[in-house]
Amino acid sequence: MIIERNEAWGIISYDTQNHEFACKYSPHKTQQPYVSNPLVLNCYLTHECNMRCDHCVAKDMQTFSSEDLIITNDLIDKINASPFLVIVISGGEPLLPHKSEDLVKLILGIEGKGIIVDTNGTNMLDKYLLQLLKEKNVLLRVSLDSVRPGSEICLRKIRGNKKRNEEIYFQKLNNIKSFVRDGVKVAAQSVLHKQNTLDIHHLPEKLQTWNIRLWFVQRLIPTVNMTESTYYTLDRDVYEALAHSLPNTSSKFNVRCITKKDRRHNCVFLMVHDGKIYTSSDNSEERIYLGQLGEISDYFSFVSSSEHSARYYSNDSLTE
Repeated sequence: MIIERNEAWGIISYDTQNHEFACKYSPHKTQQPYVSNPLVLNCYLTHECNMRCDHCVAKDMQTFSSEDLIITNDLIDKINASPFLVIVISGGEPLLPHKSEDLVKLILGIEGKGIIVDTNGTNMLDKYLLQLLKEKNVLLRVSLDSVRPGSEICLRKIRGNKKRNEEIYFQKLNNIKSFVRDGVKVAAQSVLHKQNTLDIHHLPEKLQTWNIRLWFVQRLIPTVNMTESTYYTLDRDVYEALAHSLPNTSSKFNVRCITKKDRRHNCVFLMVHDGKIYTSSDNSEERIYLGQLGEISDYFSFVSSSEHSARYYSNDSLTE
């Protein structure tokens, strides 16, 4: 299914089968392709997680709301009536077994939107949820930062020794291959930091081997609670050089690489608890409350439309 929305400059669309945005200019239009309404809503299904990753943004959000999302028919109706084209269900870890009922209810209720579930990939799924993900064309986006366990578990880990964290890393790799075999659409999502820049170029070849054709890449932005942030954070020019080269590397392995090019913190919309929507401020220790879903008249009062657009599509998405 292709979801389309008219803009002053043309049409913005989202392909729910291939999970990609496209922009089509109207003839003789000169406006920049910035959207009048937001594209993606991030729903924090739960703050709970079986891992304790150092750079997890959910820990920051607990300062503002420590309660899980309350899935009601009213909330689902508001999601469906909202201007967002894509709903990203995240956490915490939305694939925790005891959150399965809420996740199923949310996925079943969403209509006319693209659906992405962000996961650390360490939990296997029951047959019903696997079938539901396939029927609803849900993209399962698995966090994976390296082909080497050491480059990943420096940030993505449970509290425990190195051997246990390596076991979980390889368990995730096995789960990824199992998801693909079961017919679920799977993408990889990587965070670039100083410890994985040397081996990140080897990941597309591995994704091709696993029959994964979509890869999302973004720069690490330190969280409030992250220690030793300067030890891991890339300079912007280093990230941008990688963001330019990685799509070329990926194309050689028939993997589409989408690098997120937003330069500011506050271009993402986050929904928690009973429909409250926040965005980040330029100060990483603060969040801006925008209002309740269904009651916000101007989403771009504090959020840059251009930065929000740049996060989700690039000039490669544009056609005349």
